[in-house]
Amino acid sequence: MNIQQGDYNPDLSNNSKETGGNLADIKTALDSLVSFSVPEHDQITLTYVGGTEDIETVTYKLSSATVQTLTLTYDASSRIIDVTIT
Repeated sequence: MNIQQGDYNPDLSNNSKETGGNLADIKTALDSLVSFSVPEHDQITLTYVGGTEDIETVTYKLSSATVQTLTLTYDASSRIIDVTIT
C-alpha cells in the first residue's frame, strides 16, 4: 500500500504569492502526510542501507507480529524520494 491522499483540504485562496515551490504541489505533499497513521505497536525495528546511516525499513510490531512496514527509497544524494507502506 502506498500513501494515499487524505481529507486535509487547506484553503490556499488567500495566498497571493508562491514561494519555495508550487502551492498545488505542496498541498499534494501535505495530503500524503496527513493520511499516514502509525498502527498500535510495542516495538519498532530499523534496518539500514548498506553501511550508511540511511534507514531502509521501519517495522512496527505488536506482540512480536509485524503490523506495518515502511520501506524508504533514496536518491543519489541520500534524500528520501519514496515511502511504501505494507
